[in-house]
Amino acid sequence: MGPMGIYQSMHLPGGSRVVYIELKDYSFYFPLFRALLSRDWEKAEAFLKQEKDASIAPINTQLQTALHLAVGVKSEKGNKHFVEKLVASIENKEDLARKDCFGEAALHYAARFGNLDAAEIIVKRNPRLPHIACMYGTYPIHYAASYGYVSVDVFAYFLRVTEDPAPYTNLSGVKLLYALVSSDLYDFATELVDEFPNLAKYEECGNSALKNLTKKEFTFLGTSRLNFWQQLLYYCVPIKLTTRSLQRRPNANDVENVVNDSQMVKTKYERIYFSIVIKKLHTLLFDVLEILGKISHYP
Repeated sequence: MGPMGIYQSMHLPGGSRVVYIELKDYSFYFPLFRALLSRDWEKAEAFLKQEKDASIAPINTQLQTALHLAVGVKSEKGNKHFVEKLVASIENKEDLARKDCFGEAALHYAARFGNLDAAEIIVKRNPRLPHIACMYGTYPIHYAASYGYVSVDVFAYFLRVTEDPAPYTNLSGVKLLYALVSSDLYDFATELVDEFPNLAKYEECGNSALKNLTKKEFTFLGTSRLNFWQQLLYYCVPIKLTTRSLQRRPNANDVENVVNDSQMVKTKYERIYFSIVIKKLHTLLFDVLEILGKISHYP
């Protein structure tokens, strides 16, 4: 029998919403929590056999389940095995959608922390989870896009499994476009705008994806040498070339490397021809110049 408790109101950031959390003596779950930290499935399994609902119960004040915490780490030894066993121990696949106090399921965590192994395990069990948003309207693919500056593979995976149009349209699509631009994933951003042109036109508080792009350093310069179409863009649109020290792994985010990456061709936006890239980026650059010209005439 799990711990008893009372309920207390909790104001979320911004004061726009109030949720009620159950105050428990969460030390009851300490053996499970310790097994999670050490990735010791045998000890976790022993606890779960005694407390059958513990695999899906909130185990802290943030209402996180064991699965939320398990997918929050991707590099530790034995993590994939632990997640596999934990997911298998959950009888009802709908319980994989259990949310924390911010409305995020474990798959949101997997996307945010770049845990591709965990994401694949969870989605294989319940394919509808990529289409569940948190209370702020954020889907797992949004977190994957924000994480894309570290690993393109994570975003490519979520792009493949997120088939519902909701994350790609309206305000959700705008958020996704912003995240892609921020992560320098311009090939995916280009394809998104190609399918949903209104996303690029949307402005909020004077801000838009295009204006965000004008604030960034010129990002075609990567660790690989310039290819033909990059040189063509430089020739057609004279700019001051700058160099910078990349903090990310070499070649991870160069547009041409992403296009040629063998993993990318498996996504639903798998074929991004050079002619399309030239057309879109060439147009985009001239749009930037046009906007800057208009801004310079403002009083």
